[in-house]
Amino acid sequence: MRIKAFSFVEILVAVICLALVMIPLTTMFSFSSSGTIQNRNDLLARQHAANILDYAYSLAYDDAFLEPVSQKSVPMVSFTSGSEVLELGIEDFFTRTVSIEEVKPADWKYSYKLIKVKMSWDEGKKEDEEMIMTGVITNAGS
Repeated sequence: MRIKAFSFVEILVAVICLALVMIPLTTMFSFSSSGTIQNRNDLLARQHAANILDYAYSLAYDDAFLEPVSQKSVPMVSFTSGSEVLELGIEDFFTRTVSIEEVKPADWKYSYKLIKVKMSWDEGKKEDEEMIMTGVITNAGS
């Protein structure tokens, strides 16, 4: 009686063919995963910048936070809403800086403050990723 089975060479060829098929699939999943992480970081950066702009919009024009400054690091902002203390923090790999410039045009009755929030983070590339979001707060009649 003869037993039918695969030879060692046939099994080796099958394993090599399977490996050749799996390598491109593994690479595809790796690129897909890194793209997802990049999108996540971009969305988080935009949200963190928007949080600071919304916070600035809620303040009085002459609030200490809105004093003119260049590249002030703002990793955390805390404020009270009713009886609750809210914190606008960021993840450790993000850097958030705020620049505020007050503009008083001579021929205009309003002054305004230009707020620029810069988010930067490292994604393992040669240069850090960065995103800048700006906003304006006006003061009527100053």
